[in-house]
Amino acid sequence: MAIATYLFVSCQPATPSHSLLLRVDSLMDTHPDSALRLLESISHPENLHPADYGEYALLLMQAKDRNYTRATDDSLIRSAVAYYQNGSDKEREAKAYYYLGRVYENSDRGTEAVEAFLHAARVMPDQMKSVYLGVTYERLGKCLRKQKFYKLSLEMYKKAQVAYVGSPRFEKEGTYRTLKDISVVYIFLNKYDSASYYAQKCLGFAVEQRVAKWISGSYHTLAQVYFMKKEYEKADQAISQSIQIKLDSLKGDKENLARAYCWKGIFLNKLNKVDSARYYLNLGHAMSSKIDLGYYKQMYEIERDAGQWKEAAWSVDRSIKLRDSINRSVDYEKMSRVIARYKADLEENAWEPLRERKWLWVAGGVVCVLCIAIISYKVYLGRKIKINCRVGSIKPTKEHFVFNENVFINCLNNFQTAETAKELAMLSKKPKDEEIKLSKDVRMQMTCILHDFFSDVIKELQHNFTQLSEEDVTLCIYLLLGIPKKVILACTGTSDNAYRSRMKRIRQKMGQDKFDWVMSLRRPD
Repeated sequence: MAIATYLFVSCQPATPSHSLLLRVDSLMDTHPDSALRLLESISHPENLHPADYGEYALLLMQAKDRNYTRATDDSLIRSAVAYYQNGSDKEREAKAYYYLGRVYENSDRGTEAVEAFLHAARVMPDQMKSVYLGVTYERLGKCLRKQKFYKLSLEMYKKAQVAYVGSPRFEKEGTYRTLKDISVVYIFLNKYDSASYYAQKCLGFAVEQRVAKWISGSYHTLAQVYFMKKEYEKADQAISQSIQIKLDSLKGDKENLARAYCWKGIFLNKLNKVDSARYYLNLGHAMSSKIDLGYYKQMYEIERDAGQWKEAAWSVDRSIKLRDSINRSVDYEKMSRVIARYKADLEENAWEPLRERKWLWVAGGVVCVLCIAIISYKVYLGRKIKINCRVGSIKPTKEHFVFNENVFINCLNNFQTAETAKELAMLSKKPKDEEIKLSKDVRMQMTCILHDFFSDVIKELQHNFTQLSEEDVTLCIYLLLGIPKKVILACTGTSDNAYRSRMKRIRQKMGQDKFDWVMSLRRPD
């Protein structure tokens, strides 16, 4: 880095603005407030040399982020992205995309944020990974969690946990945050034992580090886990511990204290301590307006159970208005494309080390071994398919195909824990004469979740039957789940005639014998 900086400086005219930018860069890690003041002292940055302007834009966004200034305008950071993208300076390109993602995240543009963070992680050179890779994956986990892509969010948080190991600046803090966030995602996935494990691990780490804020936050997360497990006494004890630490050591942390009071009110209501619940809910609400939604939802339950219908109606009305005002629209179709590209990049990058070998004979040897292994495996699978075809009384065709039924079983087992599986089960139990109506957003969300959980099954289908469209594959997944036709029509938004036509085309594309074999794996209706 020092050599690169020297060469850069030696090739540029020694302008005052360039010298100032070098000074800002040296101050960024230790004195970000001073760095921000120096950058703001530049009166006409638009007149800078293109190289200096790109550096200025990047440093200004970095300084604002380090000073906890919420930036939502992407015009400046886009200048840095335009200058550094596809160039030789991968470190600055990665930084530019990371801060572009931060701007999108601040302005609730989740899909664009995920795309920018993924690009930053993809081009990030090794020398900056110890500082930026962990926080990049962590921001990805947060964005995906907000948009309810919990499985992929969990994957990103676990990648962040690994990336933080050995980080000179963020190892301890990053470890605490990722343990806490992993626990929260497991709560959303309804895997409460895993959530409890990570919450306890987070608490143990926080106690070991003797950081009051971390200990308080760990107790708060543990309380939420107990609440979801309906262990309300334990939840109340844990949140009380969190509140006590905040009162003793974190007197300036009013926002988190307000949230803790609100949660304590919720727990006490479950323990039928209604007066105490009202007290803590009102105490938290008086401290912060950011808990309005949770406050009014809980007050509605309390007033309803007490028979105070006028107060209950007012609370639920306030709750609905607040929910609508902060409701984030998610473009599930666009997000699915972003995730699909990410998974394709993972497969592509898995071969990157082979392409970078210096010794060609090593690469040649690896390829030979792989070829032998693949040929042997295909011969073995060919024999296995013939046996399976004979056993299943399905005549083998000239072009055999490989479909691993264990892949479907594993995906199905994971999917059964999801909320969408429960929703589909409820829809399937509805009377035949009852009409089912689902909004376009709900249908899109269901499709995205199915594609997320059954991504390996989709790969198997698309590998064997390349003519299948995305809609064809989605219908195959619904059929394999044993969903009744009426529910499938509601979930896909298609008519009965369109359904019949698509089924006919799928049979033609797959071949009747192969279609029957794949559908033999389906769950019973």
